[in-house]
Amino acid sequence: MVMVQALQSDIAAFAAGTPAVHVDYLMELRSVLLSLERWQRHPFWSEMVHALGNENEYLHTVILLAAATYFEDAGNNVEFKETGPHRTPDLFLVLGPRERIAVEVKAPKDLRGPSAALEYKKLRDVVRESMKKAGTGQSGQLSRQHPAMLVIGSFRTWPSDLKDFEQAAAEYLRDAAKKGKHKHVLSVGLLSLVTMIRRTPTKTDSKPALQMTSVANPRYEGEIKLITETPPHLRHPPV
Repeated sequence: MVMVQALQSDIAAFAAGTPAVHVDYLMELRSVLLSLERWQRHPFWSEMVHALGNENEYLHTVILLAAATYFEDAGNNVEFKETGPHRTPDLFLVLGPRERIAVEVKAPKDLRGPSAALEYKKLRDVVRESMKKAGTGQSGQLSRQHPAMLVIGSFRTWPSDLKDFEQAAAEYLRDAAKKGKHKHVLSVGLLSLVTMIRRTPTKTDSKPALQMTSVANPRYEGEIKLITETPPHLRHPPV
C-alpha cells in the first residue's frame, strides 16, 4: 500500500504541474505485474496473488516470482514447491529425469530499499543469517538431499554493494569449506530488481529487469551444473 500510495501521489504531482516519480516503486510494480503475467497459467497462481496481499509474505513472494522468472529465462525448467508440514525449498530446477537443484529464496528486510549502500560487513551478516534460516541440515530447506542454491533478494542494489556482496559471499563459502560444510551448495546469489534506462535526444525510457550476482562455492562436490549466466539481452549495470 505504501508503494501504491506513493505512485498515486506521483500522478497527482503531474496534474499539479510539479511532476515527481518514485522510480523504484514504479519499476517494482511493473516487475510484479510482469511476473504475474508470466505465471498466470500456473496451478499455484491464485496462491501467488493471495500472498502478494499479505504483508508478511509480500517481499518473499515478489523475489520468489522474480527468481523463477530469471531461472526460466536462463534456460532452466522451474518447479514451484507447495508449502507442507515439512520444510522444503521454494523452487526446484529440473535439469533431467534425476537431476534437480533445490533453490531457497530469502528476502531480508535490510535489502527492501536501503537509502545507502549496506557495505561489506552488513552484507556478510545478511549472507550468514539467510543461510542459517534456510538450513542445510537434514531438516533444512537446503538439505543435503539435493544440490542446492541460496538466492537473496534485493529491491534496491547500490553498485558498490555488488562487489561487497561477492566478497562477503565468497568469504562465507570459504569459511564453510574449512569446516567441511555446504559441499552440496553450488552457489549463493544476489537477485536484484533493477531499472534499465535508455535515453535518446527526445525522450527517456525505463523498464524493470533482473540481475543475478552469483558467487560459486569453490568446494562444491556435485556433478550437476546450473545455468546462471544472465542472457545477453538482459545484461546491464544497475541504476
